[in-house]
Amino acid sequence: MSLLTATPARYLITLSTPQTGSKDYPLAADAALFGTPLPGPHGLYNRHVLAVLNKRNEIAFIKAYEYRRIIPPNNTITGTIEKIVLGKDMQAVIRDLRHNLNTYIVNWATDPSINIPAFKQGQWVNITLDSNFIWDIKPLKVIKIRGTITKITSGYLHLDKFTKNIGNVFLFWERARLTDINNAPYRGDSDLKTGTRIEITCLDWDQLLEIKIIKLP
Repeated sequence: MSLLTATPARYLITLSTPQTGSKDYPLAADAALFGTPLPGPHGLYNRHVLAVLNKRNEIAFIKAYEYRRIIPPNNTITGTIEKIVLGKDMQAVIRDLRHNLNTYIVNWATDPSINIPAFKQGQWVNITLDSNFIWDIKPLKVIKIRGTITKITSGYLHLDKFTKNIGNVFLFWERARLTDINNAPYRGDSDLKTGTRIEITCLDWDQLLEIKIIKLP
């Protein structure tokens, strides 16, 4: 996939790969372009390409293949990185909010915000899927809060600790995955009780991702 920007003297082509993320390369003045339907490099946008660099780190040869597929952005999964499997066909193993492990394939059309091998185990991400292929993958900025449960009522969970900008009342806690102190699926009573010390991972007070059981009452 490539994104083009023009400069007064030459073109810069942004190549995006799962291994390295996005990086700009100048197009050599005598570069050979193949497979583009438009004159010049504009027809390379959103295409699968093979690029060859010269000694000056310029694109000397580039051949375009198929267009990047367009899919409705409605198949999104939230979870944590379990591991990244490197190789010819890179794979990402994702642990979802039910502790299910699923393996998804990374290909040329995957749109990473950072190079995928840089993702760490346990990092929270949103991924959008095209069948079993990762369309894009984005890291999430999560908030972690520790406290003791003081009350649970019809979807609301109350902590003894008040946190600025978040408060101490959390909604939709049942949607979060339950985890034990060792980051494994919690095998105890699924009904949380007052007096239990927990750690909440969330995006906001009504977007809980995980509840870790630290200590039972």
